Amino acid sequence: MLPVPQPVSAQNIPFVPPSFNYGIKDYGAGNQNWAVAQGQNGVIYIGNNYGLLSFDAVNWNLHPLPNNLAVKSILVNHSSGTERIYVGSFEEFGYFERDETNKLCYHSLKGLVKDYTFRNDEIWTIHQLNDKLFFQSFSSYFVYNEKTQSIDSYKPYPAPLYFFNVGGTLYAQFIDENFYKYDGRDFKLLLTRERMNDDFIVSALPFQGKLLLVTSKSGIYSFDSRTSQLSHFPTAIDSKLNTAIVNRTALLPDSVLIIGTLNEGLFALNARGEELWHLNRSNGLNN
Repeated sequence: MLPVPQPVSAQNIPFVPPSFNYGIKDYGAGNQNWAVAQGQNGVIYIGNNYGLLSFDAVNWNLHPLPNNLAVKSILVNHSSGTERIYVGSFEEFGYFERDETNKLCYHSLKGLVKDYTFRNDEIWTIHQLNDKLFFQSFSSYFVYNEKTQSIDSYKPYPAPLYFFNVGGTLYAQFIDENFYKYDGRDFKLLLTRERMNDDFIVSALPFQGKLLLVTSKSGIYSFDSRTSQLSHFPTAIDSKLNTAIVNRTALLPDSVLIIGTLNEGLFALNARGEELWHLNRSNGLNN
């Protein structure tokens, strides 16, 4: 008798979303990409070592900065009436805007900075609060007022590590320090580092009327800012998060949480903390 092949159960095959890897030969720029954002017309913008990349699903284009600086942060903004792509770089920040021929042209804002000496400032995050934009480096931050076309510079101690914009409220994790909330003029203490298992927060997201705080290696927490209640948010990948080193997150419209890590690729969790899929070098990622 010949053995009869048995059908493979689909339940035994873990779901992984389809992915496509673009190499430097495809997009014609540097091999390091630092930030990504999407414009209103669907165009993808990527911060690359050689400048700003744009991709419309067919064509790649490179838009250089002065001195061919790397783009480390991106924010797409429409408050001026036209689409602006704000970018941050090494001792430089400004925005791209399309001219009458639809070409992206760069406008530097550095010249508006007064009474400040740049010392290796790299702009790593950009956030908008009403008519103000916050450009944050690891030693300073700059507040650009779109209405008055002016910039205020700040060099706090301790220095900022990450800024987060959650529903129009700005939060900040400071280097080797605590978690703060911006009150319109200054940052006020919200959570001490000790309450976060002596770890730092890499992401703050809206979740069921509370803040979902994602740490580098101590898991995820739920925080009620009204009562200051902090509780651990259990997930199916808690043990993996201890060593994966979380670096970035994104919350999708269907409440799926995407977690990007340095050591374990990408995880996707549902609102109950259950793992939906895991994408890494063994099943789709090049790096």
